Amino acid sequence: MIAFTILCILFLLIALRSVLHLRLPIWILMLIAAGLMLATRQIDPLPALTAIDWQVILFLAGMFVIGEGLRQSGLLAAFVQGFVYRFPRPGSALLAFMLLAGLLSALVTNDTIAVIGTPVALLLASRYRLAARVPLLGLA
Repeated sequence: MIAFTILCILFLLIALRSVLHLRLPIWILMLIAAGLMLATRQIDPLPALTAIDWQVILFLAGMFVIGEGLRQSGLLAAFVQGFVYRFPRPGSALLAFMLLAGLLSALVTNDTIAVIGTPVALLLASRYRLAARVPLLGLA
């Protein structure tokens, strides 16, 4: 029951962060919840450590490094520039972006497309003068 309560409080805090004006990032809230789970002995430290899939952690870290490298190299900006040239209207660009993201996520992993697609979505929003949430929701 304690674990369920901690989980419910965590979800509520994440959902209501902007309403409650909490300046804590989601990862801090999750870290606090994990600490509470350990402090209340809902899970012992050794099983908690063995529950971590280090291959997934390393994979995601690698994807973030690759994604940031693509962004810093200008390759993503060049891709977006070509995308804007090919699709001059925002509606057609968003549809093409969603179809491309869906196709690529079927070929590789959703995580990879989320990491690399997020800066592309933000660049598309900037180029088409859209709210960032529009292409980000399309990516989701």
